[in-house]
Amino acid sequence: MSEKRDRSYSADDKVSIVQNAVTAFEEGQFLTLTGVIDAEGALRVEPGFQVKYRRRDESRPEVPDEALRDALILEFLDGDDKTLTQAVIPLAPLCTVGSGRADDWVFALSIPFPTDYHGLRYYRRERLLKQLRKPPHPPEVRFERTPHETAGNKETIAWEVSGPRDADIRSIVLYSHDDRRTWQAIVAPSANRSNRAEVSFADLPGGQGRLKAIATDGFTTAEIESPPFHVALKGIRPSILSPVGGTEIVARRVVHLYGQAYDYERQDRALSQIVWRSSRDGELGHGAVIQVQLSPGVHTITLMCAGRETAVSVVVRPEGEMGRGPTQRRE
Repeated sequence: MSEKRDRSYSADDKVSIVQNAVTAFEEGQFLTLTGVIDAEGALRVEPGFQVKYRRRDESRPEVPDEALRDALILEFLDGDDKTLTQAVIPLAPLCTVGSGRADDWVFALSIPFPTDYHGLRYYRRERLLKQLRKPPHPPEVRFERTPHETAGNKETIAWEVSGPRDADIRSIVLYSHDDRRTWQAIVAPSANRSNRAEVSFADLPGGQGRLKAIATDGFTTAEIESPPFHVALKGIRPSILSPVGGTEIVARRVVHLYGQAYDYERQDRALSQIVWRSSRDGELGHGAVIQVQLSPGVHTITLMCAGRETAVSVVVRPEGEMGRGPTQRRE
């Protein structure tokens, strides 16, 4: 479409949303949008998931006329195609390589929206790029296969999406391990009506697991939850980032040891509990990063946290006697 607007936007217009400087958090329903405007001005936009969560609140700074004229303007429409509210969507140049075009523009954001809207209009530089109407029937989603009682290390999940044949519907599956307090995506968004995916529960936090399938046509979002199931607890898993096993080190020189201990269920790092030891020099220190000077010889460097440990072997040689060291060992 290339319809001309009968007016242009300026800084004096009552634009309800400007996605810009971060100030605080707000809670509520948000519409997530991603898309691209190519060099010819054609708009490709993905249907947005309507989600309820806590996000950063965007302040509304003064916006120069030039920025508004170059931005993407989104209008939410009522059933008579009248504007309910507008939003200014900032655009960023697409970094491209190879055959890509540097004059493409992209956007990705979440914005509040009126719950009673029936359509969308996208404008840029006084030109109508796209208008979308709400499909006659909302999408539906259901699980065909989820873990039963206890999830194995790897499980195949399956879900089905239904809706009007010509509707552009996207779906995604989320996972919660803490009785719905938090959710994380475990599959990529899909445009298929019938879906299957293999999920590695061995790499996900444990507890009482649930799956949630969400489907949206960009106007209405449908969701369904699976019955709860048990996922094995992972606890804290330590790892040594540096040095790498087999490294040769000059004796008495300062060496930095880097490590971490990730708590899968808390989704956080347990840095304060880390203890380092050497098979030759004894306890070396506490914390994620420490500086040490090691005596000559073969050292097994061990990182310990919450009763678990991992180790690497390094060779410490007097200066001028550098050679080949042993390989890495982990437990």
